[in-house]
Amino acid sequence: MRPRSALRALFVLSFVAAGVGACGGPPPVAAVDVDAVASAQQGWCEMLARVAGHEKDWDQLATCKAATPTGSAAFVKLATKCYENRVASYGDNAPDTRLMADECKDEVVYQLPEDNGRSRFVLEARCDRMTRCEKVAKAECLAALDQLDPSQLAVFTKMYNQTSLAEVKTCLDSGDCTDNEEAQRTACYEPLTSRLLWFPL
Repeated sequence: MRPRSALRALFVLSFVAAGVGACGGPPPVAAVDVDAVASAQQGWCEMLARVAGHEKDWDQLATCKAATPTGSAAFVKLATKCYENRVASYGDNAPDTRLMADECKDEVVYQLPEDNGRSRFVLEARCDRMTRCEKVAKAECLAALDQLDPSQLAVFTKMYNQTSLAEVKTCLDSGDCTDNEEAQRTACYEPLTSRLLWFPL
């Protein structure tokens, strides 16, 4: 059994890397936050139209509203306000859109509200995999997670919507153990991190 300090180090390293299983039980119904995410996405799209100077005739508006980000409704809402403020603040010196989005991600991850345990299932899956592949006691794993700063937990949980977290759980549950489990856990999030927010191609 690993000491708690070693476990905390494992999770913090994974947080930096992310910076971005049947074992954990079934995830909550993926559709529970679909309407909230769609509403947040509409606000994001309307903001993009405003900052593009085409509030009423932006040719990407319909495509944007039809898209589904991997970010949670709370994340998208907070990022919308942050991004518009950044554009206004930078003015003509605004950097690349993705860079501003990354800046907003780093800012709003500290502001995400509690989700009443709805994302807990993905932490359970994370610990189930660590139990299976690294022989870490599940209770000890969960206790170490509970000691992390909320912003560190957010990059595993409430930064993403429920459908995306269900995909992460499936990834954590599946596949054989590897020689680098930290990298494997991070890889489960990689397809989602670039799609937290929608941008035109």
